[in-house]
Amino acid sequence: MHSYNQTHKVWENIHADFSFQTTSRARQWCSAMRAVRLDSKTMEEYLPKIKSYVDELARIDVLVRHKEYVDAILERLPSDYVPMVRLLKVKGLHRQLLKLKLFCIVMSRTHKV
Repeated sequence: MHSYNQTHKVWENIHADFSFQTTSRARQWCSAMRAVRLDSKTMEEYLPKIKSYVDELARIDVLVRHKEYVDAILERLPSDYVPMVRLLKVKGLHRQLLKLKLFCIVMSRTHKV
């Protein structure tokens, strides 16, 4: 019985340590996802960068809500994109992630912002 208690304690410590590291990593990736900016990137570079953080979070069972994902895409665009963001919202495209991404790419190519 004594070795069972020790083994159990070891596993509890491993679990607690792993949980702490996972939570810490999740916070880092969430912050990094929200900090991605278009800046000198193309839209084809910008969107996958945000998606990479969403994927990393999913790997540790932290699901990013649709609204958080869309906000991460739209909120860090330069002010030149404000009319495009308004148009997306009026058309309701911000609710459909694939259409949102396609629209962003098309707009960035046709209207050099």
